[in-house]
Amino acid sequence: RISASPTRSIVVPSPAFEQFEIPVTARGVTLQTRFFIASPAGPALPTTPTSPLRELPPDPSPHVPEGNAVILFVHGHSSGADEALTIIPHLHMEGLRRGVKLSIVSFDHEKVATSSATTWPGGLFDHTPIATPILDFIEDFIVAFVDALDQITPIKNRFAGVIGGSLGGNMGIRLGRRSP
Repeated sequence: RISASPTRSIVVPSPAFEQFEIPVTARGVTLQTRFFIASPAGPALPTTPTSPLRELPPDPSPHVPEGNAVILFVHGHSSGADEALTIIPHLHMEGLRRGVKLSIVSFDHEKVATSSATTWPGGLFDHTPIATPILDFIEDFIVAFVDALDQITPIKNRFAGVIGGSLGGNMGIRLGRRSP
């Protein structure tokens, strides 16, 4: 379903979760972004085909099961959605231990901005605000991604948290200063 792209790692195993792509528009730029939703295992799927053998099954669509809380995983600077794979089983187990089913949404965020517009470290010395257009774009992209995914499977009112490593953790802090 997803074609190979030079910006996606080919040395990382594919997630065991269905992968999807949706268009996300932030700051007037529209980009396709890959994501997956990792939910704890539910009831077993039927083993008998529900359609004639010579017919392809319908394409799966992104879905967060009813009643599941959502954790948004934001990857680090030079990583991708797959960065979440090692922590997902631990989040699922801890959630279930506490009686909560957690669906982890992990996506590839994009970095789009002209580096010449960054004023680091100048703002420190001339007492002007530091301009960080790449960080601003990523933050807006994350919000736009959540808005786009919410149109497909409602998630906005089910957030348990935003987590991530490195840049992803910092994005969580930046998102925390936004109005709910």
